[in-house]
Amino acid sequence: MQIISFIMKMYICNLDSEVLDIPTLKLNDYEPKEIAKIFREWSEETQEEFAKNLNKKARSIQHYEGGTRQITLSTILKIAKLYDIEIIARKK
Repeated sequence: MQIISFIMKMYICNLDSEVLDIPTLKLNDYEPKEIAKIFREWSEETQEEFAKNLNKKARSIQHYEGGTRQITLSTILKIAKLYDIEIIARKK
């Protein structure tokens, strides 16, 4: 895996989010456990339903949200595809 020497800032946003009242989240301001919970809450699913749709066990979701296990980038991307969440990375 290539290590990137600069910090990429990731955002979940839509260019018209303010006009369309679409939830926007600046990931840099949150811990991984908070991001996992926010994504699940956006899905409006229980931990069990969310886990099933991701082909994971409910316990994994509990670990992500509790901070005892960090959610991986591949899982974040899978969630984004499954729940129509746009992830944009910007270099400042």
